[in-house]
Amino acid sequence: MVRGVVRSVATVVVLVLVPSACGSDHKQGAATPTVASQGPSSTTAPTAGGTVFVGKVRGTPAYIAVGIGKSGDAVVYVCDSARLVAYLRGSSSGSSVRLTEAGGIKVAATVNGAEATGTVTLSDGTGHGFRAARATGDAGYFRIHRRTGNVVTLGGWIRLADGSVRGALSKVTVSSTDPAQVGVTSEPAGASVPPDAVPLKFGGRLLCGIAGFEFKRIRDRFVSGEPGVTRDQVDAAQEKMTEACSAAA
Repeated sequence: MVRGVVRSVATVVVLVLVPSACGSDHKQGAATPTVASQGPSSTTAPTAGGTVFVGKVRGTPAYIAVGIGKSGDAVVYVCDSARLVAYLRGSSSGSSVRLTEAGGIKVAATVNGAEATGTVTLSDGTGHGFRAARATGDAGYFRIHRRTGNVVTLGGWIRLADGSVRGALSKVTVSSTDPAQVGVTSEPAGASVPPDAVPLKFGGRLLCGIAGFEFKRIRDRFVSGEPGVTRDQVDAAQEKMTEACSAAA
């Protein structure tokens, strides 16, 4: 761990082939990526165990997916296919969702019938409203989490009802180094949803690749000296990553 405690299980090094991609926060004035609009594909979006809402984040090129499980678990994904990718998870309270991502991005949402509305607050403190409709037909939130040997492929895509897509794809390399050495960049992959991507499923364990993202984000904030971020938070994130990636081995 960060404190130098040696563990006999795998930790994660996150490496991606393309360095100029999702992973840092969106800034005002960033170029809007060109995203192809597509018709229905073979990847449809029935979500197991809950409901997904998808929409646009105002004032940014990003899309958002808000998932509410039948048991109260909540999942949020935000991506602009260029610079911003954030995975958030936690629990809902009635019709309300309040989640904070390890990099400091916050999402507050309220579900009302067939839509979810709320605000995405980026780590620079800027807030952006959103309105997301219940995903039906080919719209939805799709993921890939695939492990081959020491490499985990992690991808997330949001497809709206008009067929437009935002997404990112990462390669996660798992090693036994300690303390963990983690670097996260992601390859933009937003023009279409790959045929092997699957709709969000609720109730599963923490994914190795997402745990790697969480550890990297909180560690970067700690190293930068951000007030309120503690070494204990970093250690806890590494413990979760270690457990998730060992279970995925």
